[in-house]
Amino acid sequence: MEVILVSIWGFMDVHKLHPKFDLIHERFDDIQKEFKDNLEHIQFGHWYDDFAHSQSGGVYNPVAAPLYGEIEEEQEQLCMIEQFGHDFYEKDGLRTHKNVNWVPTLTKTLQDIGITRRASIASMKPKAKIPLHRDGDPNPPDGIVLRGIIGLDVPVEEGKKCYIMVRDRPKKTWQTREIKNQSVCLFQPNAIHSVINQLNGWRYVVLFDTVVWFEDYPEVVKSCRTTGCWANLD
Repeated sequence: MEVILVSIWGFMDVHKLHPKFDLIHERFDDIQKEFKDNLEHIQFGHWYDDFAHSQSGGVYNPVAAPLYGEIEEEQEQLCMIEQFGHDFYEKDGLRTHKNVNWVPTLTKTLQDIGITRRASIASMKPKAKIPLHRDGDPNPPDGIVLRGIIGLDVPVEEGKKCYIMVRDRPKKTWQTREIKNQSVCLFQPNAIHSVINQLNGWRYVVLFDTVVWFEDYPEVVKSCRTTGCWANLD
């Protein structure tokens, strides 16, 4: 399984944050089959009612299916509470959407790994582009939020791919990684990034948030929260 963390100062291994991440690989066939079998029942919606990225020069409205998230006021928009509030319930300290009933293997695997902050499934139509932007997601006072993308159902087409570009600020270059089935890419959401789908088919990924805590990685300076810089956890 390809596991990549796009970092402004280099690459980090997701296993440093979640040692059990190989569970995704071990259970992937069941996870993907369950998703495909139940796709028609999963409830998708626009992530934001009125949303524009100032960095993009335009407006796009991401489409996602919420799964669960921590019960915090600042997480309400990210968990799509306004759109699906009546379909959420509290379970094990998490705000949980009924979508989890259609993907129980995925949900259990993510939580077995230790991903609790937020999880959803995002779709992207064929030949689409999410323009350059930053996500203004809140960070806890003692850590940095990282966003993960797991390839859930990505068509395989010769000469075409789906990929993410993330700005490497100190080097003033772009780092590009292909999004494939089972691939995992982590990036800081307030770094400038873009996603391009060259494929002729729809692309589905798991989106999740996790946190690098300063106490676990003291070399991560708090200025990272606002500058977009990353620390090398290798």
